[in-house]
Amino acid sequence: MASSNRDWPAYSMRALLARLPASAQSKYRAMSASIADIEALNRSADERASMLRDELARLAGDASRNDDKEEAAALQTQVDTLRDELEALARARSRREGLKANTLQCKSAIEQWLANLEMGNASVAGPLRPANVTPRFLDDETVESALLRVRRDIAGIKNELARIAAAPLPPQQIRAEIERQVEALAAQGRPRLDLEGGKVGLTFADQPAFANAGAALTAPSGSATRWLCWLFQDEIVRRLTVGVDGIENGLTREERETRTAELQRHRLAREHEEEALIVRALALGLDVHRRPGANVLALLELEAVSEPVMLAAE
Repeated sequence: MASSNRDWPAYSMRALLARLPASAQSKYRAMSASIADIEALNRSADERASMLRDELARLAGDASRNDDKEEAAALQTQVDTLRDELEALARARSRREGLKANTLQCKSAIEQWLANLEMGNASVAGPLRPANVTPRFLDDETVESALLRVRRDIAGIKNELARIAAAPLPPQQIRAEIERQVEALAAQGRPRLDLEGGKVGLTFADQPAFANAGAALTAPSGSATRWLCWLFQDEIVRRLTVGVDGIENGLTREERETRTAELQRHRLAREHEEEALIVRALALGLDVHRRPGANVLALLELEAVSEPVMLAAE
């Protein structure tokens, strides 16, 4: 079902999910089932660990009280075996807890995205459909090595997005913006000259127009700055723009928006490939986690029928 269909309001997560294609609904339910399975396995493992600890305490006590060296050694061997099993149970539980936390994080991100979609705040234009992405493998690549490569690509795109976001404007635009801001402050700091009624009245920016009786008069915040900009506008602009012409790698706002949108499209494509590889890895029984912050469209293996307008998520 198209996610852009807003003919009726959704009041529950179930109703929100019903607006997604069946494949995405199944993906969400599989995550919920995975969490429930992990919790059941952990309960079973905890019961087993409790029994082992009781048995370990009993055997350790028997070994310490046994005067027969051979029997004590045999008991100690059993103690060591139980300790190894307990450690293995703990390691397996820790791995499951990590997977559970990762899955909960992804599930929560999906739920938040669905809520935003209902309120019209999600960055998707048009109905959704299954993405059906087939991952690309280089020569001799395994699923794990392909996943690492794709994640390196995603990290590189994120770094480039950060660089573009932090890039300065070109010198000409910086100079124009400085001139605009100083000119605006100068206009606010210009003294008001009143010549009506045969009088000459001057009011400066640091003179309050009104004050409560008995209250001390204080200059408005920033009034001196505005007055100085009016008095020395050209000099202030000159000093502020020293060195501006030497700034390199500047981007206009249009260039920044265009490049950002292009990179976000590339990142989403790589994230779709990443999820396809994760699905394969999990089917092979490999211990992989989904990456925090991955696009929800990729997590649900969805794409917009019309191209999505991506908003910066990180």
